[in-house]
Amino acid sequence: MAAAALFAYGHLTRVAPGGMVDALMRDFAVGAAALGNISAMYWYAYSIFQIPGGFLLDRFGPTRIIAISAILCIGGGLLFASAPSVEAANAGRFITGAGGAALYACCVKIAHASFDSKRFALLGGATILIGMFGAALGQAPIAALIEINGWRPVMLWVALA
Repeated sequence: MAAAALFAYGHLTRVAPGGMVDALMRDFAVGAAALGNISAMYWYAYSIFQIPGGFLLDRFGPTRIIAISAILCIGGGLLFASAPSVEAANAGRFITGAGGAALYACCVKIAHASFDSKRFALLGGATILIGMFGAALGQAPIAALIEINGWRPVMLWVALA
């Protein structure tokens, strides 16, 4: 369950920049292209670390990889929330993306090891559902919180939640 919750967190942080476009552009004094890079940094790392994440998962198992993923996601989230510059924001997003890369594979590995194979598709689908719930929270609910509290406090709370 912890792996699925972290998977949902990853989805939330993937889409959250969409709810803070104006604030990010204002705080970092950047245009649309630089803002797009801030958002894309998550995806760059997420893509790059798919294969290494799977290799490490096979070597060290899901418990260790989930712990490392959580540390990376929290650290990246804290860096992003407190970023004094666009470069630091990019680094925070990249670190968070690296942390999220192996989470679905961890969930699948746990399901394979812990449950009857007849439940494998159900558990895979449930994991995706939980992830999409995180993505849904990363849209309008996060945007509403950001409107009230500002993006930095909200993203700090998200990093520590």
